[in-house]
Amino acid sequence: MEQDWPLISKEQSDLAFEFLRIIFSDDVDRYWSLISKVDKARIFGMHRQYSNENGESSISFREYVAKIIMPEHAENYSKLRDNSPGVSTTLRYSEQGEGLLYLLENVTEPRVYETETEVKVFPLIVTMDCEYVNGDVKAEWKVRMYNDKLYEELV
Repeated sequence: MEQDWPLISKEQSDLAFEFLRIIFSDDVDRYWSLISKVDKARIFGMHRQYSNENGESSISFREYVAKIIMPEHAENYSKLRDNSPGVSTTLRYSEQGEGLLYLLENVTEPRVYETETEVKVFPLIVTMDCEYVNGDVKAEWKVRMYNDKLYEELV
């Protein structure tokens, strides 16, 4: 039985390519603007823990993001650096219901797979961040870097 999968939006595609461009740069401000609120909160907590273990003045938050977080995330997508990455046009969903984009390496022309095919993909989770601005709810796609369920149970 053939299943109709939704297509990714232009906003999601643009986010994926912008993220790939920024993750290998030193533009901390732009990187930070692409990350979801939930991951920003986690990174703040990780910096606090790092500071507690290494001394409060060991590294500023900005330096922590630039020298520890960004390189860690860039490593996850290192095979997509400078080699014509592409993004699948099919939108998938994570177990948590967030958007799941498949990034591919060495895409020089569009590919169409009509049968089941095994291809190396680099998943990129995107989620909708919302905020209330001047009487309106503003919704925007953001990148989710941490995909675990540590938040679900009190240990």
